[in-house]
Amino acid sequence: MDQRTRAAADRRRKFTIAIVAAVVGVAIVVPIAGSLLVQMFSSDAASEQSNQTPTSTAPPVYTIKPLSVRPVIAVEGVLPETCPPPGPSDPAVEVRVCDFTRTALYTLGPQGVALQLVRVDSLLSPITNGYIVQVAMNSESASAFADYTRSQVGKQIAFVRASTVVSAPQISEAVVGDLLQLSGNLTEQQSDEMARLLQDET
Repeated sequence: MDQRTRAAADRRRKFTIAIVAAVVGVAIVVPIAGSLLVQMFSSDAASEQSNQTPTSTAPPVYTIKPLSVRPVIAVEGVLPETCPPPGPSDPAVEVRVCDFTRTALYTLGPQGVALQLVRVDSLLSPITNGYIVQVAMNSESASAFADYTRSQVGKQIAFVRASTVVSAPQISEAVVGDLLQLSGNLTEQQSDEMARLLQDET
């Protein structure tokens, strides 16, 4: 092999070695770079996860006072001036209080349940074209009221606010659900007054 042939062969070997070295270099760099990226991503994710604070659902805040519900023992018609003045009463004892129109005097048994109301509205019913008071309560109160009314079927109960009977419906069946509609030939003024009493705020 002459000198020119040997020189050409040497150049080809150097070129081949350079290509192989470059390919090996790429093969080495890519996995390392991938490993570094995975490590960086994992580190960032762990850091982000560690920086996240656990969230908890805050209990709802109610602005309406719980509404006392008592069984009706007796009721009699009275004149407004003969009604006892409203005052604080012990939920565990029997009481005698008037309704908000001050025309009926109720004897009520101890409180049967207290309802947490969330909304009260005075409305004109599109069905009866009469005024009603619609009351919404929370789920716990709805469940408790269903149980209580189930035990009071055929009896009369009273919704009492500030030692005043706001409404005294007759229970014909268990009342299920979180919405109540109080009616009874109410005038607009009476409906508004009932709603005002029921949504007494804390």
